[in-house]
Amino acid sequence: MHIPAREFKLIVISLRTIILFYSCLFLQLNIAVAETKEAVENTDHSEQLALALSAFENGDYAKTHAILLPLSLNKNTKALTWLGLMHELGLGVDLDDILSELYLRQATVRGDVAAARYMAWKFSDSAKPIEKNAAAARYRVLAEKNLAADPNVTKKIGWMTTVAEEFTQNYDRVLNWNEEQAVSINKIAYYNLGMLHAMGRGVARNHKKAVSWWEKAAELDHPLALWRLGLYHEKEGTGKQNLKKAIAYYERAATLGYRPAVEQLIDILESDKGFDAETEKALLWNRQAAIQGDVKAQSNLGFWYESGINIEQDFNQAIHWYSYAAEQKDTRALTLLGRAYILGRGVKADYEKGLKLLTEAGEQGSSLAKYLLGHIYKKGLGVEVDENLALAYYQEASNLGYAKAQLLLSEYYFLGLAIDQDIEKALELLRTSAAQDYHRAEMRLAHWYYKGIAVEQDDELFYYWVIRSAEHGSRVGDGILAALDETKDDMHTTVDKFWERAKSYSHRKNYLKQQREDYVRGSIKYKPPRPVNVIQPELPKNILDTITKGRVLLRLQVSKRGYVTNIEVEESTHVELEEPTLRAVKQWRFAPSLRDGKPTMGLVRIPIVYN
Repeated sequence: MHIPAREFKLIVISLRTIILFYSCLFLQLNIAVAETKEAVENTDHSEQLALALSAFENGDYAKTHAILLPLSLNKNTKALTWLGLMHELGLGVDLDDILSELYLRQATVRGDVAAARYMAWKFSDSAKPIEKNAAAARYRVLAEKNLAADPNVTKKIGWMTTVAEEFTQNYDRVLNWNEEQAVSINKIAYYNLGMLHAMGRGVARNHKKAVSWWEKAAELDHPLALWRLGLYHEKEGTGKQNLKKAIAYYERAATLGYRPAVEQLIDILESDKGFDAETEKALLWNRQAAIQGDVKAQSNLGFWYESGINIEQDFNQAIHWYSYAAEQKDTRALTLLGRAYILGRGVKADYEKGLKLLTEAGEQGSSLAKYLLGHIYKKGLGVEVDENLALAYYQEASNLGYAKAQLLLSEYYFLGLAIDQDIEKALELLRTSAAQDYHRAEMRLAHWYYKGIAVEQDDELFYYWVIRSAEHGSRVGDGILAALDETKDDMHTTVDKFWERAKSYSHRKNYLKQQREDYVRGSIKYKPPRPVNVIQPELPKNILDTITKGRVLLRLQVSKRGYVTNIEVEESTHVELEEPTLRAVKQWRFAPSLRDGKPTMGLVRIPIVYN
């Protein structure tokens, strides 16, 4: 259909007019909403506060709470303080330290003197001196600032004193009120009486009476009472831990929507406390909590989907849940999501995004993130190769107790790779890594005791570490133990034969891998590294006197600047020749490998023959 130019122009003008009209209308609506919101927040709500005070003085605390709650949502400071103190006391509402602190923090920030004074007094408790004194100091500063602005601060709300140092005067009256309410079967009063007996407020501390009151509240499905009873049985409050009872209480509280109970439940069901049959329950509660936004549950689900624990492995689902948890800055989720982007596991590989996530996780203290950052800079994954930065990250991961980093650094110190050789430090790191049940470190330590490398040769300790490594998943350890069980030969003959077979298999596997790499590189005009500055190994006199011929085959990784960045012995005729050979060759300089005419990291085999 053809529209004449004149009509088309009129249509365009009309549409522009309509768009302009609705844009103005939308802007006016936004201004009106903002003004209304500001007016609501700035209103003193004196009428509602007067009604709340009247209800409070008449002992109708439920009505008081009902009036104050909407005011607190509008950030009224008096309502926030009032509700915070009611929850702190357990007056008509659950005695809840967490909710009380939330209300009082908000009131403090908004300039309420009573809230700030009380918070400073509460946090000056010596139970956690460093944490609490620091918090108390912040609140004290705010209290002084607020008091300067409002010197005529109210010291009482009804009969309730708001002066921090006199606050304990409220306890007796609160105890009497809850006891009166308990007569008429009030689950909140039952719970609060349990808390008052547990905390010794207005009454002598008595855990048996506390549990008795909580059990009464639990019969009426009070979620906090159920959670407290779960904690009581889990933490051995009876003198003997009863996890079955704890789980039963947590499940009831979780069903009522109490999130802390869900978290406790997940912790027990995931732990190694004999609840293997409960994996379906753990998955159920994790999923429910994750959907509700619980960051720990989201991170758990991501890890389960990635590793195939308790559920069929699904990398896409792992990324889905890691992403949600990473948005909330969960350290584990940031680390594992970053690793996924580096490896391209469940998501398209993106080195830049992976590096960003791992850097953030590393700043939060993740040892795995720092270890992976070391690999990124060592291998040049999306960044320039930086051996010094890689080594710094490995050392940070090691200092944080990461066993794999400790094993890797042990090798660095032993061979003198990118760092001064230090055999004692290498042994110390190896033992530290093995002490964390890392099977590769345990097997390395077993090998050192077998060969007498950096330690006295000791068959008993060799056998001990082989058993340890096998228990923690070492296939080599398993193989050695199986070989010893199946033979009549002495231990050394059997172990030597086993290692020869294992070494032969490993060399064959590495050779085929190298052939594939060389084939691929050949198709893109790849040239391997070439030595240009060679330093001959210096052999000690005792070796020269005992060995007339020998050969050591090395596999080197050479940086694009021609430095040896990694070196491994693939095979040797005499173990005594290995250390002096490695010491010399790590100082060699190379013309770097070329890929399409550009310097790049490369691998090369170097045979060193002694004659």
